[in-house]
Formats: sequence, structure tokens, C-alpha cells
Amino acid sequence: MINFFKKNNQFHLIFIIFSIFFSIILFLSAPTLFDYKKMHQKIQKEIESEFNINISKITKINYGFMPSPHLVIEKAALKLEKDLPKIADIKNAKLFISLFNLYNYKNITIKKIELNKENLYFNNLNFKKLIDHFYEKKNKPILLKNSNFFFVDKGGDVVTISPIRKFFYWQNNDTNQKKIKITGNIFDSDYNFNWDKDTNKKPQSSNFSLKFKNPKLLFENSLVREDKSSSGKLKTKFLNHTIEIKYLNNNEGIFIDSIGNKQDKFSVDGKIELNPFFFDINASIKKQKIGIFIKTILLNYFNYKEDIHENLNGKITLKLNKINNAYFNSGFFEFDFYNNQIFLENNNVEIRNIGDLSLKNSLFYENNGAIYFAGEIELNISNQDEFYRRFSIPIKKRIDLKKINFVYQTNIDSDSSSISNVIFNKESVFEFNFENVNNSIKNDFDNYQKFRNVVKEEFVRIN
Repeated sequence: MINFFKKNNQFHLIFIIFSIFFSIILFLSAPTLFDYKKMHQKIQKEIESEFNINISKITKINYGFMPSPHLVIEKAALKLEKDLPKIADIKNAKLFISLFNLYNYKNITIKKIELNKENLYFNNLNFKKLIDHFYEKKNKPILLKNSNFFFVDKGGDVVTISPIRKFFYWQNNDTNQKKIKITGNIFDSDYNFNWDKDTNKKPQSSNFSLKFKNPKLLFENSLVREDKSSSGKLKTKFLNHTIEIKYLNNNEGIFIDSIGNKQDKFSVDGKIELNPFFFDINASIKKQKIGIFIKTILLNYFNYKEDIHENLNGKITLKLNKINNAYFNSGFFEFDFYNNQIFLENNNVEIRNIGDLSLKNSLFYENNGAIYFAGEIELNISNQDEFYRRFSIPIKKRIDLKKINFVYQTNIDSDSSSISNVIFNKESVFEFNFENVNNSIKNDFDNYQKFRNVVKEEFVRIN
């Protein structure tokens, strides 16, 4: 008898568990039978009210409960505002909902919107409205995955594409903070973007960080936004340098200027126009070794000079001040960006009390695991006496010296260097390319004394 009751109790327990389980499944799955056509308008109003975006032309809505209850909009048009052009034709958008409210047709609560594999198109107006949304509108969480942002010009042509792996945009109603986290790619470089805004502060202020992986580049920004302009401070970390600038953004463009003191080794100022995009930047590097300039700036120029995004247009003038070298004083290099390339249009480096030189052509190459820089150089002599004195050229070997053309090569990680194809007072006819540079007869040196002997031998050669 006791065993009978034990077995009976076990049966009741199993029955209760299965009853609860199937009741939950029934409760979760029952909404698949609802007629969602009647709910289109309510869903559109709920999205507009709680997310401040516009979804229209809904074709069909389905229901799913894994991993949590949600509605799926098969197709719809997405706009930032009702009267603006659409930014996307979305497919299979997920609306995560309150299931209890779903049973009450009069109350539909959408907790989060999730979009996947969408193409979103922004013109100048829509992009400004998106920025306004960040600052002005309230919204529940929006998650975008594995999608693309297309930026189009006035003619409707795509000028920039930014693949987005993840875009998460939400507001914390307890703290009144808005946040955005983006993982994506632009100009063929992966980046991570984080933005936050405290809606309690007036005037409006926000902060962001933008980190690129290749090249390694970090931007940290604080912004104050007013009616017709915005201003802020931007900190940039690049090539082991930290640069801090202030900027003003108004209808004429973005104006930038360095914040710092006379001891800073890097400064920058200039203007960026947005429509069409063009930049004119002046940068200054102070008290740096010429080898660091070759190893960083010129190497990056060589690696990327024929692989620049087509819409990256502008000019950067880089000034070298108080070069940390016994012979070089100061100089400048002008890089122009257009037609998918970077061009070294103009450059000049002053040699103390002797003259100046310019780099006519350059390349980098690898040999036995080492990286070498090679440059075709023109040296203009303004003080012959100082040149001859510094290199100890005998009086009998001297000429009326105006100009020297030569090819200079150096191992960027050591003091090993050489010169070749030396021409005095004439334009060089040397065809500068890797094969010719590599096959040239080189005069090697690794210190100043050996370099001076190499120069003396060149004067012996012509006399």
C-alpha cells in the first residue's frame, strides 16, 4: 500500500511538471495565431513614440519566442523622420516585446529593435538628422549587426561605404545618459567607436573615443554643441605622439588649432571642408631625428601612396623644426591627396651653413630581412667654402660647386648607409627604380668620418 502511494505521488509530480512546461510553451507560442495585420498601425506608433524613428509600408509581421519573445517585420521602409527620404528597406527586423502586453492588443510594449544584414543610405540631410537624433531624441535600445552604411552625394552617387559589424545605440533612463558602441570599418581600416552624452547638462556635451587598428590611431574627444556651431577638444595618439587640439565646427567647415606649449614636439592647425570633403592641414614636428622621420612618415607614405580612398582629398604640409642632427636644421614636406594616391609634391631640407636639399624620388625595399630607404636627392650649394671646409676637400680638388645630384640609401634600423650615382653641377639622367638602385655601385659608410672620405673620393674621381 505504501509503495502504491509513493508511485502515485511520483506520477502526480511528473504530471504537474509536464503541465507547467506545456502551459509555458502554449503561453509563449499562442501569439503565433494572432492576426498582426490589425496591429500594424499600433506598432508603427509605438516605434515612433519610443524610438523616434519611422517605420512604414509594413508587409507582414510574424511571431517568434526564441531566444525571447519578439515580432519579425518581414519588410518595411525605415526613415529617421516621416517627411525625410527613407534610409533603408529593412527585412526581418526583430521587435523584442513584452509578452503579457501582447495579449492585450491595446498595449504593445517594444523593448528593443534588432536589425541584421541591412544597407542604410545617408545623404547630407539624413546624416545631420542622425546626429540630431543622438543629441535630441529619446530612444530604447537599437541593435544593428552585419550591415553597411552608405554615404551618398547630392547626385545620389555613393562616395563612402562603412561596413558595420555591430552598432548598439541606447539610453539609460535612470542616469539620463545616451550611449553608442560601434565596431566597423571605414577607409579600409577597422575601428571601435564609443560615444556617450549626459542629457542633464546644458549646453549639450558629449564624449567619444575612436580607435583604429591599422594604422594604430586613437582619437578622444569632448564636445559642446550649441545651435549653430559646436566646439571641443580632441586628443590624438599616433606614432608615439600625443596631440591635443581645439576645434570649431560651423557652416564654413571645421577649424583646428593645437593646444600646448613651446616644449611640445608636435603641433597642427588647418581647416577641413565637408561638402565636398577637402582638408588643408599644417603640421609641425620639432626636435626629432631625421631617421625617425624616414622610418615613420616616409615609410607610411611609401606603403599607402597608391592605396588611398578615392574621396580622401586634401593637403598636408609637414614642417620639421630644429631637427636633432648636427647638419640638418629645418625643412618641410608637402603631401597632396587626390585620385586615390598621395603625392610628395614639394619638399626642402636646410643644411646648416651649406645650402639645402630636396628629395626627388624615393622607395623602400627589403634585403636579407632588413628594410632600406633609397632616395634620389638634389643638393643645392649656397656656401662652397663651408662645404669644402666641412668635408676637408683639398684646394686643388675643388670646383665651382653649385649642385650635387646623388642616390642615398640607408638601413632604417642601423647606421649603415651609402651614396651612388653622384653628379656635379648637372641634372641627373639616372632612371630611379629598384633595379637600377639595387645594381648601382655603392660607396658605403656608417659614421661621419667614413662619409667624409666617400665625399673626398668623389672629388678625386672628377679631377
